[in-house]
Amino acid sequence: MGPWRPEDVSVNNEGYDIRSISQVELKRYIEVKGRSGPDGSVMLSENEMNRLAQLGDSAWLYIVINCKSNLNFSGFNTRPRPSNLN
Repeated sequence: MGPWRPEDVSVNNEGYDIRSISQVELKRYIEVKGRSGPDGSVMLSENEMNRLAQLGDSAWLYIVINCKSNLNFSGFNTRPRPSNLN
């Protein structure tokens, strides 16, 4: 699939923070949430929820925990995958 080209679009108020495009033009629209501690629970705004729902399988939620000390990253596609794709 090759490297991705991420672009920070957070100031554009598009409902996600990063637009990333692969060499074969696959697109990911990424919302990033950070937590200072180990708790990974996050809140999404109504705008974020609506936009990510519109983007479907191209929408991703990245959660970064322990931002103030030992960073730990998790990335999730916002759509559940069918069990036969595990």
